[in-house]
Amino acid sequence: KNKKAENKMTNFEKTSTDFNYDNNIEMTLNGITIFDGFTIEDARLINYNGNKESITIPSFVRSIAAQAFMGNKTIKKVIIPENVILVGSLAFANCSNLSNIKIENKNIIIGEGAFDRTLWYNEQNDGLVYYENILYSVKGEYNSNIEIKKGTTSTSPFAFYNCKELKSVTVPESVQVINTGTFMDCTSLKEINLIGNELK
Repeated sequence: KNKKAENKMTNFEKTSTDFNYDNNIEMTLNGITIFDGFTIEDARLINYNGNKESITIPSFVRSIAAQAFMGNKTIKKVIIPENVILVGSLAFANCSNLSNIKIENKNIIIGEGAFDRTLWYNEQNDGLVYYENILYSVKGEYNSNIEIKKGTTSTSPFAFYNCKELKSVTVPESVQVINTGTFMDCTSLKEINLIGNELK
């Protein structure tokens, strides 16, 4: 088994527009809406300054910016609704008490390191880390020859980043999307076996 080098965290964000803010508004200024601890611009949640243990992302949000919740020590549970299509890199990193994560959109893109060093992440075993049907990342020690589990539908951006000892990967038929940079800097990777895939 091999030890994965520490990820180089990168921003992976996507702009979302054309949503109207119609409830719970406390203040809107220059297109930025602030309410209930959330700061939102053009349906993109850019920051959270609240102190709730359980939060639900507002239904009109389409994306969560990089580092939006990073380092929040209060949050224990987050619900991310169906309309959210992207969780940016490091969005919840270092939220050390976050153990309960519910994501309703099965096709969401989870950016690099979005949930690293949360309680949820810390409780995962070494090797491949999954959030339900999404291959999120590689943690700690891993095998040189990897088979992604059946039922996985996508990989997170940079999921295998810098896995220098990775030599081969078998991708099951269920995988439909391999996201940006999934195998970046895997310098020993020689073989990717795609089993009946029509990848995007």
